[in-house]
Amino acid sequence: MDISLKDDDASISSDSSGDAKVDSRSRPERRRDKAGINSWIDRLSRLSAGRGKDAYADIPWDDPHMKISPGDSRLGVPTFDPLASSDWYRSLSPERKNLVGAWKWASGLTFGWHFENLMQQSMLHRVLYSGHRQAEFRYIYHEIIEESQHTLMFSELINRLGIPAKGTSWWLRRFAEISTPLLAKHASPAFYVLVLCGEEPIDRYQRRTLADGIDHPLIEAIIRIHVAEEARHVSYARLAMERDVSGLGWVRRQVLGIYAAISFAVMTRLMLVPSKDMARALGVPHKTLTEPYRSTEGKTFLVDSVAKPRAVLKELGVLNFPASWLWKVLGLGGDH
Repeated sequence: MDISLKDDDASISSDSSGDAKVDSRSRPERRRDKAGINSWIDRLSRLSAGRGKDAYADIPWDDPHMKISPGDSRLGVPTFDPLASSDWYRSLSPERKNLVGAWKWASGLTFGWHFENLMQQSMLHRVLYSGHRQAEFRYIYHEIIEESQHTLMFSELINRLGIPAKGTSWWLRRFAEISTPLLAKHASPAFYVLVLCGEEPIDRYQRRTLADGIDHPLIEAIIRIHVAEEARHVSYARLAMERDVSGLGWVRRQVLGIYAAISFAVMTRLMLVPSKDMARALGVPHKTLTEPYRSTEGKTFLVDSVAKPRAVLKELGVLNFPASWLWKVLGLGGDH
């Protein structure tokens, strides 16, 4: 079974921080050439063909060493996560730490498959109205197939853990069900910002987890597959956003920057900061789990999680004042 990061073609490489690269030219140069961006999207389509992993055929779920439970000694919160360095977490018994780690994994993956489901609905809506001759048509279907496999992997792992994580709230799911298809059809720059909101912070978290080492082989296998395939998804979202932002005037770019700041501030915390249902299940105040992310270390952790998309938006001329000021106020970094 090959689940290495070699799944990505060398021509679409990842640097040491996980930033997928598809073109050696600067972003301003690419923005002046929409046809060139579309050709790179076509290339992503070709590279996606036959490379996707099957959630059940490519993971040996029933191997004894893949067995998993909330009390598994191979679970725990990654060391770089601010929660792991909190006084509360360090005071716990090993068994309790494993339970906290199980909840952290289950909560993150539940939110992940909810987000991927909503993005799939919206992308299907986009191609329905954009037509099958558009550059994205083939690639979007490749991505939807891969995202469906990710959802199956995440769901199976959550079921085997037996953790009743709720993921996104019902009102947020309902709001997203209505709004994101409309953005996908009528406001593609805003839609691709939202896509990056859901993909970039968790991709950064998972790459850091792999770099630190994952003790449980089942979680490692799933995360390696997800990271390898997500590199293409992030590349596509960035390329499509760069192409579409190039057609916006100054005012609309600033509005997009403000929208991006609010969206990243909300989505990043939903994905990376422990939820209220996790606190209730562990029998602790929610503040106990969220306080570490308000520390200096926690703030740096959140800024780092959005560093890549923020750099892209800045190069696109989206993060001028007041948008850059709002990013800073919301704890995502930036300059006045």
